[in-house]
Amino acid sequence: MRLLLFILYLLSFIFLELSVAGHVALAENQTPDALDRPINYGTDITRPIRRYDLRYQYRDFDGDYDAHIITHRLDTVYQITDSGWKFATRTDIPLIYSDIPGVGNARGDIRKGLGDSLLQGLFITPPIKERMNLGLGLQVVLPTATKPNLGSELYQLTPIAGIRVNLPEISKGSYTILGGRYFTTIGEKNHDRRQRHEVQFIPNIHVALQDQWFVNFWAKDGVLVNLEQSPRADKGDIFLPFTTMIGKKVTDNIVMSVEASAPLIHQYKPYESFVEFRIGYFF
Repeated sequence: MRLLLFILYLLSFIFLELSVAGHVALAENQTPDALDRPINYGTDITRPIRRYDLRYQYRDFDGDYDAHIITHRLDTVYQITDSGWKFATRTDIPLIYSDIPGVGNARGDIRKGLGDSLLQGLFITPPIKERMNLGLGLQVVLPTATKPNLGSELYQLTPIAGIRVNLPEISKGSYTILGGRYFTTIGEKNHDRRQRHEVQFIPNIHVALQDQWFVNFWAKDGVLVNLEQSPRADKGDIFLPFTTMIGKKVTDNIVMSVEASAPLIHQYKPYESFVEFRIGYFF
């Protein structure tokens, strides 16, 4: 936990220093029309944007184990009809440095290499009403990990859906997304491998602040319910973290954020806590 706090303080300091430097460039380059539009920070699944993210995450687990994860993420978006339908794709390639025990690493020695890759495709509807949009699609996790303890060795399919509601009563650009995901793995059951049969409800809340700042709650994780008896959890167990992200658009094309999470309710624990630093480039 001390290492987690140290990393959070360090990344927050770097983030604040760079955001101050970028604020001048942003103010000089934006037109009045651009300033009047809600800002897209890349956190809204119903407003996809072409972008590349570089993310560093420190994740803490039970038993004094941890993982350092560097993720390269690429998002693209395609307009598929004149009426406003879009198709958005996402690719995540993680590099992991971890001492998590697993198959071939019972002692919990440090291992490093490629983790499981993620592919996502989402269909985005035209506005349903003036304040609402809908996105739905599928995530696929591929067992590309180069070492057994760096991945599940199983394919994972995750249907995903979310409905966005604008919240102009709070501020221009604020919104909430009520989302859900169903995690399921495909492959031979093995207690040494991580099976997933879970449903997740995500009450994402995004608050736009002044000077291109924002605060986002539950951007990734929400209420997670285990649906199948397993060695790590009983059927019906609940995990609810409190997840907060603070960020800023520092130039027209660059957004930076720091996110941290810790459990509030934990009948089982997929993790103890995490902190993530993100630099995103829009193109």
